[in-house]
Amino acid sequence: MTKKEYVRRYVLFILGLFILSLGIALATKGNLGVSPVSSIPYVLSLSLPFTLGQITIVIQMIYVLIEIAILRKNFKPFNFLQIGVVVLFGYFNDFSLMLVSGVHAQHYPAQWLICIISMFLIALGVNMEVRAGVLMLAIDGLVVAISKTFHIDFGKVKVVSDCTQVVIAVVCSLLLAHQLQGVREGTVAAAVFVGMIIKLYNKKLGRVFDWLGLTPIAAGQEEAEPETVPDTAPLHVITLAREVGSGGHEIGQILGQRLHMPVYDKDMLEIAAAEFDVPSEVIEKKEQRMIYSFFQNLHDENYAPLTGTDSKESRLKKVQQEVVRRMAAKEPCIIVGRLASYYLRNQPGCFHVFVHGDKAYRIRHFREENNMERNAAIQELERRDLERNRHYKFYTGMEYGEYHNYHLSIDSSVYGSIQTADIIQDAAERYFAQYSSSAS
Repeated sequence: MTKKEYVRRYVLFILGLFILSLGIALATKGNLGVSPVSSIPYVLSLSLPFTLGQITIVIQMIYVLIEIAILRKNFKPFNFLQIGVVVLFGYFNDFSLMLVSGVHAQHYPAQWLICIISMFLIALGVNMEVRAGVLMLAIDGLVVAISKTFHIDFGKVKVVSDCTQVVIAVVCSLLLAHQLQGVREGTVAAAVFVGMIIKLYNKKLGRVFDWLGLTPIAAGQEEAEPETVPDTAPLHVITLAREVGSGGHEIGQILGQRLHMPVYDKDMLEIAAAEFDVPSEVIEKKEQRMIYSFFQNLHDENYAPLTGTDSKESRLKKVQQEVVRRMAAKEPCIIVGRLASYYLRNQPGCFHVFVHGDKAYRIRHFREENNMERNAAIQELERRDLERNRHYKFYTGMEYGEYHNYHLSIDSSVYGSIQTADIIQDAAERYFAQYSSSAS
């Protein structure tokens, strides 16, 4: 970067730091609790003869020391600038408290109004600070250090860090003041909604920051539309999404034999597992069991596009998308499940099918496939239905089985697997014929 660009980024960073401190100071006036990052210094400042800024400096310095202990030789000289950031942020906190000293909330609605305004200021400050892409607060540096050193998702470390700070703040409050103060419903609201407000700023102010040339250096971007496979690729791909027990795998095999096309189903897990360097069983478990913490989801949904950090689930999605697109480009084929209809949604020459069925048929079919007792089969089918719906919505943001996402939606419980395959084959051949003529 040029000197002029560095100056712009540092100006933005310092301004963001000040706005962040102003939001924190305003939150203290709402008396509903402050954000997790400021909870420990604020609680201590209520009981000790030191200012919020002074305690913030001490706490943040401790974070720097822990970061040094973790990184050791990997702690670069540039990172010592965090100490300057810590001192500046501490002074900003005290100055901001002086600026809002005349603000008072007499009633509960007024407290919430102040709390909401503070969250918007905090979100704007964080947005500007991260977009500057030059420095970071010590606590964020510590989270990054732990994530990289111990190979743990940034989001998970961030969530644990926030929760730990709140717990320590609560303990300090009970020990020093013998009552809960500084951590209240506003703390929870900040943990939940600040990320959402950051996402809102990304959408509304993203172009302004881009115009200023202040997009973070390593920032993630919103998910791009999937690239289309070159026209020279030997396409004709059928994707089969299916409800549990509807016979999707069996129908795919029938179509593969008739059309002389390879059928990819769990085979793709092996490919993804090799690239992800984990056993395929782990990939399959992560695919279906999205037992995902609420706050982890908040991070990936709202912070990750800004910070450029990915969870394992997000990286798995990228690997799977690449594998699906590679198979589609390689040869005409049938892909069962694996979110193929979503990953290839804008790809010409792909025919998307959703196979479903009434519950009684699916239970009977599922029992026969897995040799299970009826009650056990019902419980397992319902569990897999829930997991598949959750998995699809987590990765795509859409509801599973929406008809407008497919060229054909068919009830296999009406036609059975063989006749369902007949209908899909006829519809696919018509589609491919139309596609070939229009392409030529």
